[in-house]
Amino acid sequence: MEDGYGPVDSRAIVEIPKTNLAPGMAPEKGMMLQMQTQDGKALPGIIEEVKEETVVVNFNHPLAGKELTFDIKIVEIK
Repeated sequence: MEDGYGPVDSRAIVEIPKTNLAPGMAPEKGMMLQMQTQDGKALPGIIEEVKEETVVVNFNHPLAGKELTFDIKIVEIK
């Protein structure tokens, strides 16, 4: 797993007040968010839990912590 997208980093799972979301947004579990860092860089995350006043967002890569398996077909060797 460390050779792919790495392990899940618990520091990248954060609770965000709903007031920080776009006005009128109805957050749902599994919804993708696009947040910005303080220096303006895009930071995609996935909502893992919706609470009364906050949402729990996972900013890890979606494949972090997953075992990757590939089926390949070699078509030519030169």
